[in-house]
Amino acid sequence: MDTKNSHVAARKRRKLQQAQLKVGEPPSGTGGGGGGGGADQVPQTKNTVAVLNELKRNLVYNLESQSGPVHAPLFTMSVVVSI
Repeated sequence: MDTKNSHVAARKRRKLQQAQLKVGEPPSGTGGGGGGGGADQVPQTKNTVAVLNELKRNLVYNLESQSGPVHAPLFTMSVVVSI
């Protein structure tokens, strides 16, 4: 590929990545790990553990059981919250 064609290809790739970011998709070639952190990104919802940690600090989580295959374990956890 000559220099002119490589510049055109790079320009097209940047345009495509910018268009994907505007739609909210991760840029191609990444694992979906963000891409700039602009104000137009959709906020992520918080999971239950995150909400608990915000409401009450220094919680202690206990592992009750673990089952399932090694590559996809299933954990049962408990936490005591005192008011």
